[in-house]
Amino acid sequence: MATGWSSLQGLRFYRRVRRLRPDVVIAWFGANDVKMREVPDREQAPPGGGAARLAEKLRWFRVFQLCERGARAVARRPDRCRRVSLDEFRRAVAEIGAAGGPPAVFVRCPDQADVTIRELSAMIRAAERMGVDRIAAPYGQLLPYAPAGPGADLTGEKGVWEGRPAVIFGGARADRYAELPEVREHLRRLVRWKRDLDRYLDELPPGSPGYRELFDGEDPGRVFSDNCHLSARGARRAGEAL
Repeated sequence: MATGWSSLQGLRFYRRVRRLRPDVVIAWFGANDVKMREVPDREQAPPGGGAARLAEKLRWFRVFQLCERGARAVARRPDRCRRVSLDEFRRAVAEIGAAGGPPAVFVRCPDQADVTIRELSAMIRAAERMGVDRIAAPYGQLLPYAPAGPGADLTGEKGVWEGRPAVIFGGARADRYAELPEVREHLRRLVRWKRDLDRYLDELPPGSPGYRELFDGEDPGRVFSDNCHLSARGARRAGEAL
């Protein structure tokens, strides 16, 4: 199944390939299901036909990307929703794991969101303690989806960034800044994503392998490229374990 798919897209694919009687099906879903969208996956037509193939080729061009983004903005709904609801996720798990079908292994997809939550929280506390509304740090440390990595400076020191008071993390390596309200919003969204992801993954069968079973305690920095995507080493380790 393809990277970036939700469980609903995976279920559609599963219905097509189960007739081939595979020896085993590995289902690794959850992280994409809980993402917020204007249109849920069930209301999006599955890609197919010449028009879809043409659109995939045109997406290599920046002008097409901008036009597509503009069209989505015009059609945007005021209320955002999960790509896949919890009930839909539950039904997909039940169908893929149903008796009589090919044996299924469900992976409790590991992530590093807890690490990033701790890091962003520490940076926010430092800014609040120093009474500043701007945070500067090395690229990646302010992103809500990528842990800063071992040894990251989470203490910071008060300084000036682009003419305004700021708390600076990483000293001379700082090359990015964000306003404190923006960082708080990143943290709020990440906490909500992590909370909902865990609710979804609790619907998987007992014993579904997770981080410990896949990587046997290996340093997350060696098997992840960000919060929830595996590095080449991580993908190899996961494949061997499964």
